[in-house]
Amino acid sequence: MEKTAKKRRGLKIALIVLAVLLALIVGALAFAGNYLFHFALDPEFGGMISKETEWDLEGDSAWLDENSEDRWLTSHDGLKLHGLYLAQPQASHRYAVCCHGYGSIPQYMGRSAAHFYELGFNILAPAARAHELSEGQYASMGWLERRDIVAWVDSIVEQDPDAEIVLYGISMGGATVMMTAGEAGLPPNVKCVVEDCGYSSVWDEFAGQLDELFHLPTFPVLDAASLVTQVRAGFGFKEASAVEQLKKASLPVLFIHGEDDTFDPNLRPPLWDSLDEAKRQIEYGLARCDVLKIADNELEFMSGEAGFDKGAAILRTKFPNIKLFNVTAGAEGSYSYYEDKRVFVPACKLGGTIETTGAGDTFCACVLHFALEHGLEGLMESDLHGMLRFANAAAYLVTTRKGAIRSMPERAEVEALLRRA
Repeated sequence: MEKTAKKRRGLKIALIVLAVLLALIVGALAFAGNYLFHFALDPEFGGMISKETEWDLEGDSAWLDENSEDRWLTSHDGLKLHGLYLAQPQASHRYAVCCHGYGSIPQYMGRSAAHFYELGFNILAPAARAHELSEGQYASMGWLERRDIVAWVDSIVEQDPDAEIVLYGISMGGATVMMTAGEAGLPPNVKCVVEDCGYSSVWDEFAGQLDELFHLPTFPVLDAASLVTQVRAGFGFKEASAVEQLKKASLPVLFIHGEDDTFDPNLRPPLWDSLDEAKRQIEYGLARCDVLKIADNELEFMSGEAGFDKGAAILRTKFPNIKLFNVTAGAEGSYSYYEDKRVFVPACKLGGTIETTGAGDTFCACVLHFALEHGLEGLMESDLHGMLRFANAAAYLVTTRKGAIRSMPERAEVEALLRRA
């Protein structure tokens, strides 16, 4: 009896200790999650963003501030949002919506706005939630702002039904416009999206910051912060994904990222007033890119040579900055030139082609994927062969479907095709 009683007391003590430990762990996670939530998203907390910051406006920032007028919008959840609007002196149907970064203000989009303005665009620079004069208790890293941008676009279309709109954003603004691109109800007046250094998801962005600033693991700290954000702000970090939103988008998107630049001339003669001007602009891109994807007709146009090897040699000599030089030759296949290496891989010819729309874009996307995985240093012929084989297969799959961006295959589909081929 005494031994049994001791065992029961021991078990009871163990359970109490375990309960206390669990309570401490839960309490610590709740504290950490709540702290990170406020530190990252609450401008009143004194963490990474603050409405009390004194901004120095000079140059293009001052220009935008001094020449624009205030615009106001009420969001779907009742917040009063602020924006700066600058119209062209002569009537224009072209608009650029310029979205600022995390903790910034619309005026700091002045440099980009000035460039668009010189090209004849009217400028709208909205302030994100909880930034500058826009209301909002918490920032939402582009996720809730995606619906705000749709509302801003609606306001433009309401005043100008013929509007042609570009969405442009930097950092958090880049993520915002990517998230907006896949949003249902985005008017067709939006013609393209340009994102500069946006992030793939709020989770991925904060995971990097958590490691860099606090040297903490994502689990369970970021999970706790995401749960707090879900309760307090209405969204979770993984839910707020630019990648998932882009899967639903059908707009052309220009991604500006990293040190290695990629260029695809995509020459369309009817869109140019002068082919001489087209050549000058393409040369501008050739002089600044590290990775090139150029079609056979574009190669001849730029080099004056019909032969691929001769044409590539001329451009590679003229533009030595190009590290990886790729030529697509339609149904024939594709070529890659790297240092002293030359690789050719024939196209997939398995039948079933419906249209070729999107084949070049898909090929270029695969080359980008390869460059991100392998880098641009020390590539072997086998690497180049694998890159072209994969890109050719992906491009072929697109030709068997209708459409372009939405018809791009998943990696598993391409790998399955290569196993059969």
